[in-house]
Amino acid sequence: PKLFEGMEQRRQRAGHVFSKARFVAAQFEGYFADGGWLKRAGHANGMAERLRAGLRKSNRARLAWESDINEVFAVVPVEVLAAVRAAGGMMHEWPAETAREDRRPGDGEVMVRMVTSWATGEAEVEGFLGLL
Repeated sequence: PKLFEGMEQRRQRAGHVFSKARFVAAQFEGYFADGGWLKRAGHANGMAERLRAGLRKSNRARLAWESDINEVFAVVPVEVLAAVRAAGGMMHEWPAETAREDRRPGDGEVMVRMVTSWATGEAEVEGFLGLL
């Protein structure tokens, strides 16, 4: 019970109260207007597919599994992970046991999760693929 002391005040300060929901609703109104969310989601998914296509062609990396969404799970050499991070990119290491046994990382490899968004550009995807 001591952990909950002051919780109400922290919850209000963080904006997690129903009276603040109108501000969130205003953002969603713009997001859903004229199918904008579909265009943005379509772009993110398209960039992920471009990334997957490049990984399929690569002889240094491979897909951990196929997906149809804006998340890409791949197995890459550790030096590629380091190069991406050095260039300012972000790749999240992912638990290898989630991949099929025949797709898991080997020596000097790591499994990563990459996420594309409405703001991901073709140049970013090509830049990453160029590091392979």
